[in-house]
Amino acid sequence: MITVAAVSPSPIADRRSPIVSAMPPRRLLALDLDGTVVDEHCLLPGAHRDALATIATMDVAIAIVTGRSLLTTRPVWKLLGLTTPLVCFNGAWVGLPGCNPIAQCVLEEDDVRLIFSELAGIDGAVCCYPTADRWLMDRELPLTRHWRELYQVPIDIIPDLRAMWRGSSCKMMFVARPELIAPTIARLRARLGERFHFVISQHDRFEIHRHGITKAWGLGKLANHPQFVALTVHRDAFGMIEKIGARI
Repeated sequence: MITVAAVSPSPIADRRSPIVSAMPPRRLLALDLDGTVVDEHCLLPGAHRDALATIATMDVAIAIVTGRSLLTTRPVWKLLGLTTPLVCFNGAWVGLPGCNPIAQCVLEEDDVRLIFSELAGIDGAVCCYPTADRWLMDRELPLTRHWRELYQVPIDIIPDLRAMWRGSSCKMMFVARPELIAPTIARLRARLGERFHFVISQHDRFEIHRHGITKAWGLGKLANHPQFVALTVHRDAFGMIEKIGARI
């Protein structure tokens, strides 16, 4: 996913803010992470890093907009030397690492417990995120055993996660054999209606958010923050990248 937009600081912006300073209007390039910036091994190709460095010299702000947590997004953000706020959890969390979020929309405790109960008995693993920087799972699967090495982050396995759960979760994710993904989503939609939004992020997993939470929602929250004016999407996103020969 690639979006280019115009960004300007609001006249009422605090010049001391780490998010924005008094500057002329800038364009913003919003990029997904997996399959766009990083490859299937979660590695950042040198050509991609060079392309984004070139784009940065064009006075273009670069924002990562991803379904990942802050925990697994921050390393790429740091590697690229970015300062633009992140849009994580498919839009449910917007902000800078180490700062209070600009916006967030979590699953409340009742939501989490309801989803746990609906997934009970289905062969898979449930992931929860009590903070943007923590990843919990209720069981290890053959599908997930390499994830710590793949993402280079800690993942805590808590077998009684459902019983002990307290508080909210930034999102929930269900991991299972690919043939179970679509039927499980259909079952949840039939039983829960429009209360939640389901996103198939890869062939063996889907993510669960409050209804209406999408990457576009998160990017909109970034755009409409008091420190920014609204973003106006441009049509030259792919043209800009093609001109510098970047395959992202």
